[in-house]
Amino acid sequence: MRNVMLGAMLVVLLTTGIGYADLADGLVGYWSFDNDVDPGHDDSGNGHHGTVVGAISTPGMVDNALSFDGIDDYVQVAQNAETILASGHACTVALWMNMGSLPAISQRTVGCERVNDGFAVDLNGAGLEIFASTGIEPHYSTPITIQVGVWYHVAMTFQEDHTWDLFVDGELRATLIQDWNYFTGDRPLIIGADSGDYRTPTEISTFAHATIDEVRIYSRALEPGEIQQLAGTAEPTPAEQIQEILDFVDESVGDGTLVGVGPGKSAENKLNTLINQLEQVQDFIGDELFVEACLQLQDAYKKCDGQSHPDDTVTGNAVPELAEKIDKLMESLSCPPAPDLGFGDDFVDPWPDIYSQNWIWKKSGPWENIFENTYSTYLSPEHVSVSDSKLVLIVPANQKEGAEIRSITEDFHYGWYEARIKVSAEPGVVNAFFMRSPVGNNNEIDIEFLSNECGTDTGKVHFVLHPFYEGQPHDSEIDLCFDPSEDFNYYAFAWSAYSVDFFVNGEPKASMPVSLGFPVPSRPGQLLLSNWSAGIPDWGGDPPDSPAVMEVEWVSFTPQGD
Repeated sequence: MRNVMLGAMLVVLLTTGIGYADLADGLVGYWSFDNDVDPGHDDSGNGHHGTVVGAISTPGMVDNALSFDGIDDYVQVAQNAETILASGHACTVALWMNMGSLPAISQRTVGCERVNDGFAVDLNGAGLEIFASTGIEPHYSTPITIQVGVWYHVAMTFQEDHTWDLFVDGELRATLIQDWNYFTGDRPLIIGADSGDYRTPTEISTFAHATIDEVRIYSRALEPGEIQQLAGTAEPTPAEQIQEILDFVDESVGDGTLVGVGPGKSAENKLNTLINQLEQVQDFIGDELFVEACLQLQDAYKKCDGQSHPDDTVTGNAVPELAEKIDKLMESLSCPPAPDLGFGDDFVDPWPDIYSQNWIWKKSGPWENIFENTYSTYLSPEHVSVSDSKLVLIVPANQKEGAEIRSITEDFHYGWYEARIKVSAEPGVVNAFFMRSPVGNNNEIDIEFLSNECGTDTGKVHFVLHPFYEGQPHDSEIDLCFDPSEDFNYYAFAWSAYSVDFFVNGEPKASMPVSLGFPVPSRPGQLLLSNWSAGIPDWGGDPPDSPAVMEVEWVSFTPQGD
């Protein structure tokens, strides 16, 4: 069996959207402390306004914050915390905090408690921790060391499987398994102090010496990515990343650090092609067409990655940074890396969708291919499958239809192309293994079989060059000493700037050098395999009377020089 694609990876693409839930979803209380007249105002719109006792307004992490002196300052948000949160249900507490000193005994920065019953973001001399209890005994997570005078974003989540998680600056730092399944009596929600524990069960005590900002309480457990957004540590969204890339390109073009390769109009066209491609990526991301965005990004990356397969189409000091930004966006979209063009595929993976799992191929269709403005064949993805580690391309009986796969990349160029193929035995179809450029007129190299030329112990193969200028294709028809529909055989061509050479089962069969006037193609293109019928009298003939099957065991490509 052939080796699978060099460096390939299985990829799971996001198909249901990129980003996180609305951060207003489940928000039951939000105290930004930015209101000069009423700093305890609840900005969530739910009316849970806090009463500020002693704490004073000061510059915070986001606009204003409240400074708590550690002696008697606090904010009482509600006399009964159950008006905000239902005990035992999922929740999140999040805030920015900057400690003025570390306490000798536990202090609650935000929480609700009465005689060890409740929860809080707790702080003691050892560090930051989770406090949770059902009234029997207190439970604490392993303390997280923090520094005095440093801003930290802290978030504590509770899920209904009894799991508490503590995040510091967006990173999960501690976990505690402990329920909190009831409140007893009037239990206030307090910011900056303890709402009453075994030491002082009926009064607020053990005050925090800290500056606190942007306190949020949710009636759900936020996802880690959402917490990172609040902490400012989240990666920018793909939409933000592509906008940043476009802005960077615009700035770099303006200052001359990004230009097209080549003279005059050619350089301008190459630069504009890249810009148009990136703008198309932006449209795809906006429409949540992430597979299409990945394909365009892969191609754009190869225009600026500094590799010679293919050569870059842009140059300048900005190119390395541009390539890095495109690569990072591909990572955010879970795209595979832009592949090395050298590959081998033995079709071992199921192929239920349009794109192959190894990210090499795409099924063609559904569409019509027109020949000589007279004949046509309908290509359908439904006629393509993988069975028993073989690619299967089927033309239905009595139909002018076809099956085709094409490489996702359009950058295959000089090198060694090979495949192991069993041609259809049913007369009436054309089987082909070929390279075709999507740019220009008939820039194509073909290995083709007409199934009506196959017979007992005999058959033919056509090696064809389509010129990149107006003219007739160059067809070298070779008689074979075997029937190519009886078994799998090995077919190959070597393409260089000077010649195309064709091989059957390792033996050279035809050579078409530039020196003898052959129009050797020069542009890179896609690799394709197809089985089709269009009813062309001198090229395949009438459609097959029975289903016509072409099978492929493997395909590979090695770039020139590798």
